[in-house]
Amino acid sequence: MNSRSWVCAALLVVPAGVSTAGVDDAGMVRSVIATSVSSRLGEHARVTVELLQAPGIAGAVAASALPGTRVGMPARFLLTLADGRRVSAVARVTADARHLVAARNVPRNTELTADDVQWVDGPINGQLFDPLPSAGQVLGARARRAIARGEVITATVVKMPPAVRAGDPVTMVIRAGTMEVRGPGRAVSSGAVGDVIRVMRPAHREPLRGRIVEPAVVEILR
Repeated sequence: MNSRSWVCAALLVVPAGVSTAGVDDAGMVRSVIATSVSSRLGEHARVTVELLQAPGIAGAVAASALPGTRVGMPARFLLTLADGRRVSAVARVTADARHLVAARNVPRNTELTADDVQWVDGPINGQLFDPLPSAGQVLGARARRAIARGEVITATVVKMPPAVRAGDPVTMVIRAGTMEVRGPGRAVSSGAVGDVIRVMRPAHREPLRGRIVEPAVVEILR
């Protein structure tokens, strides 16, 4: 089975007893977009989806945002349907979360300490769909550029240590709406949380692309 077939098969796995009957198409689309965004930002993010354009879409099982998509702005999402077809929808996603911001202006290449950051709970509009790091990931990281006071701390502005190194065993995750499938793999390349790396499945030679969502956990990109 090639990587495309493996991904499609995993997308169609439905736990016994789960039914989508009675769920309207628009609600399903909002649900899979919200799940996709939450998996990028972090499970504690509170996500709201406003559909702006989704004509004739039924049976959506997964969604992915186009590169460069930002929270709070209209964006195009690629939807995977249950029959394997791919279509697009336009939505505005807003999100609130507890996240770290710069407590003061931080010069480029500064190693961040507890005095440089603070926790806030509120909207993160305008940010890329990047994972919101923990304090453990940020403290000791270096600023990639000058960071303004109040700016959200993500991997875009600080260089965090690798969450996965080449050769490490990892857990590969495929998400389809509210469902997910997990399996073992091994990293081919290194990266921090939010980076896209290559991973291998046991007894396979063809690598898959995946995004590091937390240390030793990689979400396969479709």
